Formats: sequence, structure tokens, C-alpha cells
Amino acid sequence: MQGFLAQSISDAFRAFEDARLEDSPTRTPDLERPGTRIGRYDLLEQIGEGGFGTVWRAEQVLPVRRPVALKILKLGMDTCEVIARFEAERQALAVLDHPNIAKVFDAGATPTGRPFFVMELVDGEPITRHCARACVPLAERLALVIAVCHAVQHAHQKGIIHRDLKPSNLLVAKGDGKPVVKIIDFGIAKATGAARLTEHTLVTQAGRLIGTPAYLSPEQAGLGQDVDTRSDVYSLGVVLYELLTGTTPFGSEEWLREFAERPAEGHARDPQRPSARLRSLSPARLEEAAAGQQCEPPRLIAAVTGDLDWIAMKALDRDRTRRFDSPAALAADLERHLRHEPVSARPPTAGYVLRRYAQRHRVAVTAAAAIALVVIAGVAVSTAMVLRQRTALAQSQQVSRFLKKVLSQAGVEKALGRDATMLREILAETAKNLADELRDQPAVEAELRAVIANTYMDLGEYEVGLEQSTAAVRLQRQLHRGDDDDLARALVLQGDAQEQVGKLKEAEASLREALAMRQRLHGDRDVRTAAAHALLAWTLLKSGRPLEGEASARLAVDVWRQHPRDPGLFNAVKSLYAICHNTNRHDESIALMQEELASLRHDYGPEHPDIMNTLDNLGMQFTRVKRFDEAEPLLWESLRQGEKFYRDRNPVAYHIYSGLSKVAASRQDWEQQLQHARASLASAEKVFPPGNRYRREGHDLVAGALLQYAEGLAEAAGKPNPSPGLAAPALAFLEEIAATPELAASTKAAPAWIECLRGATLRKDPANREEATAFLARGLTAMKTKEKPSTEETRRIKKAAAWLAER
Repeated sequence: MQGFLAQSISDAFRAFEDARLEDSPTRTPDLERPGTRIGRYDLLEQIGEGGFGTVWRAEQVLPVRRPVALKILKLGMDTCEVIARFEAERQALAVLDHPNIAKVFDAGATPTGRPFFVMELVDGEPITRHCARACVPLAERLALVIAVCHAVQHAHQKGIIHRDLKPSNLLVAKGDGKPVVKIIDFGIAKATGAARLTEHTLVTQAGRLIGTPAYLSPEQAGLGQDVDTRSDVYSLGVVLYELLTGTTPFGSEEWLREFAERPAEGHARDPQRPSARLRSLSPARLEEAAAGQQCEPPRLIAAVTGDLDWIAMKALDRDRTRRFDSPAALAADLERHLRHEPVSARPPTAGYVLRRYAQRHRVAVTAAAAIALVVIAGVAVSTAMVLRQRTALAQSQQVSRFLKKVLSQAGVEKALGRDATMLREILAETAKNLADELRDQPAVEAELRAVIANTYMDLGEYEVGLEQSTAAVRLQRQLHRGDDDDLARALVLQGDAQEQVGKLKEAEASLREALAMRQRLHGDRDVRTAAAHALLAWTLLKSGRPLEGEASARLAVDVWRQHPRDPGLFNAVKSLYAICHNTNRHDESIALMQEELASLRHDYGPEHPDIMNTLDNLGMQFTRVKRFDEAEPLLWESLRQGEKFYRDRNPVAYHIYSGLSKVAASRQDWEQQLQHARASLASAEKVFPPGNRYRREGHDLVAGALLQYAEGLAEAAGKPNPSPGLAAPALAFLEEIAATPELAASTKAAPAWIECLRGATLRKDPANREEATAFLARGLTAMKTKEKPSTEETRRIKKAAAWLAER
């Protein structure tokens, strides 16, 4: 059979090449349709379409009648690469012989010379759809995955990597009265070792992904990285994860962001463990997932927690050297789990091995335990009490020493406004050594990582803060299987960091899990629960869903009114007044800020860093509603207090100056506007590291002020009897934007508008009128190409058209 197929494949490829050479430009091959006969096969209906082939349900008429699937190369897909892949698919399937891999029966070419092959017709549905529709229990789902693993292992032993394992290529059909899974579509298979699938070159162009995002391994996104059998292990891990949770670890867009756009190891995040993903689902989604596996939500989470978490995460490790080395190894661990034996995906601690032994031998262990319990009960109780006291003492001492060291330095840096370079170095060195020095003390390590995360976030380094808070959450999950306040606190910190770096979906999931945990532990009126409500409301606001978070924000404000000095409720009032502003309830928003300011002054007197912040926020809110005369004194007072507390490193000075810049712009004082914008950027550059978003906002502010000033000068230059010397500074401002990469990259600095401003500046100068007209015409044409211009862009188009129409 294999020899016949190999000959057929070579003949088909030659026939295809001959047909390509003989075809004239005017010849168009007939399309296949139901009823067409190709060789000894009648086409019945098209049942699928891949990247370069169509699949037909067909009937073989000679020498026997039987249903088959027939795959034909698509019209127009006659590149050498595609032909080579198609041939590779036939060769791959020809050498595979496994009950869970669709068989190949025949191969040939259509009358127009397009290669085809004939394979077993698998009348089934994707594995995930089958499990959802039939409500397949967890153990049976694992059995299906195990069968797929053994089939993929068979392919690997033949030198074939599938490279596109996903549910739609894993079909479940009925066989001998029970579900049987079949692997189809080796269309992007790759030969390994000495195996060679085709005499023709099969090359993937640099930067071109072959396969389906969300199911591909990270290395399949990397340029120049080889792909080996462990890529299929990763894809099997994704399928396992989806069967456990109902979702993939990353969606396709997330996958592209994590692996294709930024594949560096240090920038990507690990997926949630399956049990954590289940906990993060909404109650309705979790209920649906549990019902689909014929159990209750708590039972499903408990069943997935532990072994299956470890197995899935080992299969999904972004470092392939840490994955299972083969599909067989993955299958073996799943089989061990089903037999209640220790799995290899976790360290085999004595307690874990004993627990798994007890599950296998319940009767004997129960009897022995009953006898032993009577003997050792008294000793165990007293010993446990002593150990708990010693452990708690050691932990508290270590944490206390570290907290004093870090917080004392952080306090000095903040109070005096000093450069925090030394503090950053201490934090970085401490974080680097934590895992080694506290390997056997995860509770201490978790606490310290939370402190480090908090301090980094105080310094504005949110990415590093997120890394440390995520490590704290991971450690707390290892320590606590159920609700625990330490875990909830770590989740709140992680959610805060995720929101700060713009990972709003992840932040929402973390905060919802923390909120639900605190509601169960403490109730809604506790300050810890209210703090989670406030952060969730803020995150929903940033996600564009302010009304969805309003109830949480109002609850947090109610608790804040009872505990106004609790530091955990810092965001409570801010969340609610921001929601009010975003829903056009400006009077309520301002009233809330004034209430917060009065409360702070009652507690602290006229000056305090929190008062400085609230003055800044209230002043900025007045600018948003165009009450500039009320905004200005508040902003100047905020700036004065900031200089007192932080000297020249005020962490909110950039924000205060941006408000003052808006006040100056409202009076068309372009020079003052630009001065305040430059002061805002300079303040951000003193406090925040390169790449920080506040620096980017500062560049946006300066770019906008330069453009506004240039526009004002251009307008003045176009009036009758203009003052001399207006063009030179306007052109200098435009040149500054073009020559400064950070300013040129600003969304405000549209090149087309800059051309229009150049033209407007020169339009009244007879010597430059022709050049000015060209600038205006070119810029206006470019701006008009946008389908849906913003309000500001529409204003610019009208202004440029008016300048161009002047004679």
C-alpha cells in the first residue's frame, strides 16, 4: 500500500506540473461540483475547506462501493510551496497506521492536473463540541485525550509532526458503539530526523505562521526557531485545558500579543491554571462548565485542582525543555492521575505520595489510621501547637525585618523627593534572591513579594510590580486551596498592577475573584471588601463600562464615609466621581471631590499629600467642565504643597502642570500653555523611568501645545498688516516636532496637519505662496482620506480648506 501511494503521489505531482506547463492563459479548468466523477470516485458534497485544499464527501464505485473523503488542491493555489505541502500531507498519512488516525486509501490527480488524495471518511464532530454536546464526564474526556496522545506519538515515531493539532482536527465519531477520536489533516505536517516527505522544497517564509493561533506553541511564532515534537505536546496541552475549563489558555489575539508580537521570555505571562480559570468564570459560565461534565461547580474545581493543574501547566510551559518530552509522557501522567498514582508533573513529596497511596488503598489505610490516631493524638496536638508558634514567630520576624528596611527607605525617598535608584537596586537584588533564600518558606516569600510589588508600584514601575504581585498570587495559591485573606490581598494587588499596565480583562478577573472571596470571608461592609469594590469599579470604568461599576463604587464610598482614613479605600471616592464625570453628572462628581477634600482637611489640617492629590483632581475636574477660573487657584495650591512635600520630584506635578496648560489654552495664551506643557514633561522625566506612560502623556501635551501655538501664529500671520517675524517661530515649532522622535510619534502630531500649518504660515508671503499652496493641498487631501474623522480632525479639515480658499 505504501509503495502504491508513493508511486501515485509522484505520478500526480508530475501530472500537475505537466498541466501547468500546457495550460494557456485563456484556459480555465472546470470546477468540481456534486455529481462530478474523478477517477473511480463520485463527488457528493463539499464538507470542508482548508488553507489550500477542499474536502469532499465522495463514493468509491470500483472495485467496491464505500464512502470516502477526497481532498483536492484548491484552484489558484499552485505555488511550489503549497504543492509541496499537499504532497507532504499525502506522504505523511501514507506512512501512518493507527486506529486513531484517519487512513489514506488512494492518491491521484484530477483531469485538470490538480493533486488529490482519498482517505477514510470520518463522520464526526470536533472533540470539544462532542464533549459539550454529550456532557462527557471528566474521566472520559481524559480518556479521549490519552487516545489522541498515543496517536500523535505513533506519528512522531514515523518522523511526522502534525503542527496544527486543534479540536477541528480531532474528530469524534461512533465506533463499535462507543466514541472514537480520529486525527485528520496532516496538511502542515513536518518531517523530522531522516524522514523526507517530498523531493520538492518545502520552506516556510520568514515571519509566516503555519497553523492556528491559540493552539500553536510559542516557538511556532518565533523567527528562525525550529519546531520539534514538543510543539505538538503544547497543542495537546491547549486541547486538554479547553476540555477542562471550556476556554483556551489564550485567545487568538492574546496569543499573537504574547508570543508573535513580543516573544521575549521576560515579557510574556503564564496562563492561569485550569482551576484558577474555572474560579474566575462568572457563576453562569462555571455552572455551564460543570453541568457539561455532569457535576457541581465545587466538585469540578476540586477535581481539576492539583494533578490536572500541574499536568496541563507542564504541557503548556513556554520553555519546551520543561514540557513533557513526548505525547506518550503526557498520556502516562493522565493515566497515572486516573489510577490515583503520583504524577510526574509535580515534585513527588512524601505527603503527596502518601495521599495518592491512600486513595488507592482506602480500606487498609483507614484501619491503620484509626489505630495510629488514638496513640499519637495527644502528642500531635501539642507538637503542632509548638511548631505553629515557632513558624509564626520566625515568619513574623523575617517579614518585620524586611518591611522595616524597605519601608524606612521608601519613606525617606518619598518625603524628601530623592532619586530612588538605590531603593530600586535593593528591591531588584532582593527579588532576585528570594526564590533561593526562601525556598522552603513560601508564606514568607509571598509576603515579601507583595511588599516589593507595592513599592515598585509606588515608584511608578508597574510592569515589575505586576511581575512580583503575580509571583505572590502563585505562592498564595500553593498555600491556600480555598478562601483566604492573604490570597485575596495578593489578588487585589495583582489586579491593581494589571489595571495600571492596561491589562484590563485580566485585572477584572483578578479583582472579581478577590471580591467574591472577601465577600464570603468578611461580608460587603468590611473595609477590605469595599477596597476590592473600589478597584473593580475603577477597572470597569477604564474598560468603558462605567455604569456596570457604579454599584460597587457607591458601596465603597458608603464604607469610606465610616472609615475615611483607611488607606485601602483611597480609590473609593475617586472611582465614583470619575464614573459620574464619564456619565455627564459633573455636579455630583465635583460635590464628591469637595466632600473628600473637606474630610481630609478635617483629619489632617490644611496641608497633606492626600490633600495635594485631591486639590489636583478637583482642579482638573473644573478644567474638564470649563470652569477655568475656579480650577486655577486649586492647581497652584496643589503645586505649592507638592513642592513642600516632594521638593522637585513631585509625583503628580506632571498632572498639575497639564491642568494649568489647559487653563492657559482656554485664554488663548499659547506661550503660557507651552511653558506649562514643557514643565509637565520635565516633571514626568524627573520622577518616572523611560517608557513610562506619564512620559508619553507629557510628550503628547508638548506636541499639542506646539501645534496650537503654531496654529495661532499662522492665523495671526494671515491677518491684514501682520506683525513681522511670526513665521519663523511657527516653523521652528513644527521643525521641533519633526526632529524629536517622541513628539513626532504623538497622535496629535499628524504629518498631514503639520503640512497644512506650514502652508498656512507661508501663505501670505508672495515669495512662498506657490509652495504654501502645495503644502496645504497635499495636507488637506491626506486628511480627507480618513473615513471617520474625529471632531478635532473635522475642525482641522475645515480650517485647512478655508486657508486654501484664501486668495
